[in-house]
Amino acid sequence: MRNRNKKYYQTLLIIFLFLNSYLIFSQQDTGIWTELHPKVPRVDYWGVYFVNNDTGLATGELGAIIKTTDSGNSWYNIGTNYNKAIRTIGSYTGEKIIAAGDSGLIIISTDYGETWETIQSGTDKNFWNIQFVTEKIGWLVGEGSSAFKTTDSGDTWINQPTPLSGYPYWDVSFLDTSFGYICTNSGLILRTLDGGFSWDVKQAGDNYGLYTVNAVTRMKATAIGFAGKHVYTSDGGENWEFITYLGDESYKIVFLDTLKGFATNIVNGYETTDGGRDWIVRYDMNRGNNITFTNDENGFIVGNDLILEKTTNTGQS
Repeated sequence: MRNRNKKYYQTLLIIFLFLNSYLIFSQQDTGIWTELHPKVPRVDYWGVYFVNNDTGLATGELGAIIKTTDSGNSWYNIGTNYNKAIRTIGSYTGEKIIAAGDSGLIIISTDYGETWETIQSGTDKNFWNIQFVTEKIGWLVGEGSSAFKTTDSGDTWINQPTPLSGYPYWDVSFLDTSFGYICTNSGLILRTLDGGFSWDVKQAGDNYGLYTVNAVTRMKATAIGFAGKHVYTSDGGENWEFITYLGDESYKIVFLDTLKGFATNIVNGYETTDGGRDWIVRYDMNRGNNITFTNDENGFIVGNDLILEKTTNTGQS
């Protein structure tokens, strides 16, 4: 009798689990279970670029590209077949948007990110950061001492000779078409005064790598890297002063003016109000890989585990 009752309850349990599973999947189809079926790929995001205050794009692992047209209130997926990390995205006017990433991938869009075409790069190295200095001139840096320059708005890219060989170039920052920096491992910063035709190499502090650099003015620049290593120059990059270890490595620095700026890091974030000479920790900036501002008030952070954060008050919160 006890065995019959046991089988009876086992049968009821199987029926219950089947019906419960059916209800769960039905709920998912209606969009209730958005955590299991997100509208955008749940990956780490590395790049972010806004055409204007409303229209922006973010790029990430596995070829992910997402877009917003309402200032980040909602995002939708731009399907791609690249299956490679797209680590950086940028433009000067938005008419041509360039994105790049692993294995030498460079792609271009002329319809605000809705469709993309591949550009042959001639390299299999990973790209990390892009900057457009003018509508025509831009820079794209990456591993294997990759320092690619375009003079036609991104249609073609040519790797420029640099003094270092085999180094990962993590970030690039040009103040104008002539003056710029590239940061890399071993505490080295490359500087050009002639638009990349020639470079000098400066030792910035110890040998810990520097992952992001920003030319604030012609004389002042700041860089952050491994373990939050922070260096600063006030003489146009001739000499770099080691300031401190902030604690966590940083991936991107952005400035609103010559004094106020923010930097992302793998845990929180940093803020400066003196042009990058000193930084304080911001605990409300979570695991950001990249940061951008669309105007003096609105800014966006993208990062690991589908981090999408927005400020509407110049970074106060």
